[in-house]
Amino acid sequence: MAAQPDTDTRPGSIVAVGLIGSILLVVVVVALEALFGHVAQAEAQRKVVDVGNNELRGYRAEQLGKLNGYRVVDPAQGVVSIPIERAMELTVRDAGRQAL
Repeated sequence: MAAQPDTDTRPGSIVAVGLIGSILLVVVVVALEALFGHVAQAEAQRKVVDVGNNELRGYRAEQLGKLNGYRVVDPAQGVVSIPIERAMELTVRDAGRQAL
């Protein structure tokens, strides 16, 4: 009669360890993908979106000043510019008068 080798390993234990290891590997890969996506988006925000062009900022400030301030456009004809909010109020008021 041949002697059986003495083993303490069980096939069920090997399968369980392999399955748990595979699940942990998938979880780690998904977590790293999420982290990479977050870091890449933050870096793009920092490098592209947050970096403003000084010329563009100046242009926007100038345009906002024109939209929100009073100024004389043509003094010979008496044309002035008023803030856009006030112009909208007057337009709505005048449109209400015409509707009546």
